[in-house]
Amino acid sequence: MFIAFRQNNQREGVMKFTRSQFSKTFGISMESLRYLEKNGSIQIARNQENQYIEYTEEQIPIILSIKKFQQAKIPLEEILPLTGQQVPDHIAFLDHCIGELKQQKEQIEASLGYLQFIQSVYQEEIQKVNQLQLKWEGECFYLRFDPKGRNNVLIREAMQYLPHVDLMTILDLDQLDEEQPKVQLGLNLPLYIDSCKPLIQAVEHSNQLHKTADGTYLYKVIFKTNILKIRRSDIQNMLDYAAQHHFTLQQEIFGFVMGPEIRNQEKGYYIRLYCLIQKDAE
Repeated sequence: MFIAFRQNNQREGVMKFTRSQFSKTFGISMESLRYLEKNGSIQIARNQENQYIEYTEEQIPIILSIKKFQQAKIPLEEILPLTGQQVPDHIAFLDHCIGELKQQKEQIEASLGYLQFIQSVYQEEIQKVNQLQLKWEGECFYLRFDPKGRNNVLIREAMQYLPHVDLMTILDLDQLDEEQPKVQLGLNLPLYIDSCKPLIQAVEHSNQLHKTADGTYLYKVIFKTNILKIRRSDIQNMLDYAAQHHFTLQQEIFGFVMGPEIRNQEKGYYIRLYCLIQKDAE
């Protein structure tokens, strides 16, 4: 297929180009030429013998002007709505670009405002983490936390300071009846934050009450095994103990302690699970 155009000083004849030659002469891709032909941005006609497509010289400025925009990395589909069949209106196009940039600026400012808000929340949470009381009890740390999930992020942040615990997994009580994976203590510590208890299969434990400075009590369970398994019955045992001894379970606060223990000159580990309870009014 041949393409041609007229030169100002060659009105008598027609200079003929193949599409490939025309593309190379004016530095515009053949794909762009086909696109411009198809959508009518440049007017083409066949010669009388129907042997080639003819580009009139009136179309050349349009192509060259479009090429300038392409060199600025502006896609054809953004240029063409402003061109029609005329030489592109540069002022109109620049106004259009400025409008687009203003819209992008507004979107960026909105996103920036949101990110700054998230940053302030995160900074506030970090301050709360720094305020968490990590108390040293003998050879272990003690941490109180909220079972309702409000402090999950803070707990995760604080967990890194607890010895022998690399990862905390928060599970749902509804999953208690399902088989739970067995994990090595020190690698993964399943905790059920909206109740009270990691539980363990075939475990020795002792229950104690510790009175706190504010008059509440801590119900303590000491686990002495390194394989954890959660059982609903262990939670029920704690609730039964509280009821039998006229204590009210305060489900807003739970805590645990984990640390090393030496027995028979061998070093092992233990977990103490705390549940804050109050003595019923008599």
